Amino acid sequence: MDSTKMNDAMQKQMMEMMKKQFQKTYTLTFDKSSSLYQQEADIEPQVGDGFVFWE
Repeated sequence: MDSTKMNDAMQKQMMEMMKKQFQKTYTLTFDKSSSLYQQEADIEPQVGDGFVFWE
């Protein structure tokens, strides 16, 4: 869809959907000698206005 033909509300909603799609969640673990991080798995599809996003 051409962004020049989208109204402001639709464009804002699309940007929010894209932002959520690319956000990642990490678990941080620390001890005396190291720090570790692990990305949390997201196996649920994200659904929005006819689109399904699988990560």
